[in-house]
Amino acid sequence: MDKGQQRIEDLLHPYEARLIYEEPQHEGCWIAGGKIVKVYSRLWVINPSPLVARDFFVSFARLGARGDPTEAKIIRWVAKYGLPETRVRTEPEDYERVRVDSRTLRQASMTVAEFRQQVRYARELLMLYAQIARGESDKIKSRINQPESALDKEIRRKFRSSSHKALTITSVDGGWRMDTRALCAAFPVLVESVKEFMDVRIRPEAFLDEAWQSYECPNLLSALYLQFWLMVLNRLPMRYCDYEKCRTPFPVGRSDNEICSATCRSNKRYVPKRS
Repeated sequence: MDKGQQRIEDLLHPYEARLIYEEPQHEGCWIAGGKIVKVYSRLWVINPSPLVARDFFVSFARLGARGDPTEAKIIRWVAKYGLPETRVRTEPEDYERVRVDSRTLRQASMTVAEFRQQVRYARELLMLYAQIARGESDKIKSRINQPESALDKEIRRKFRSSSHKALTITSVDGGWRMDTRALCAAFPVLVESVKEFMDVRIRPEAFLDEAWQSYECPNLLSALYLQFWLMVLNRLPMRYCDYEKCRTPFPVGRSDNEICSATCRSNKRYVPKRS
């Protein structure tokens, strides 16, 4: 299947997803003192890999659709998937010990501020990829002309460099056009930004006389960005959620699907019609 025609569920087999990253089963999740705390079972029981979920990364970015996510939304997402922290926890000994109801359990935590910052950046990268995938050069040029973030400033720096202009003109059809140069400046910046969060190891696999390349992720944050990277690498076509209070980009699956999630579908159904 050619790039641009694949669906996100085609990128990883569920069995392979479990080998790439597994999340320990938890027994509770709450927020206290500005920290998100997740408590795990005493037994080293593994939940299904979050990479099996087709909207794993999109659901994370969707948390920022109306600004910083509420604590209730954070709790629901963390309870389902885990903590998107940079720390690597691969063994039971990597977790803090806590006493709960006379039992000793393991826990992990991160601040609410860190979580919200991760959401904001994930959403910004997802929006940028959607603009690139949809060829929305006017939005990229707006980032260049009126940068609002560090990401925008990096795109502007790339676009204005003489080496980028020369390379685009000589290597890309229509490279002399501003639209083409803007898109070609944004894409390398996107890839470099994703790379920053991907602490991923290559894992060779073989069965009989066949071999292939798989991955290992040391934490949930790397797993999040691996799924996003596979979207980018395979140039999945994107669409914006049709619910006006969301507008989160998501990979095109069925051609008639215009809503990014069941929640947005339900919310849109009950939006009062304008007279």
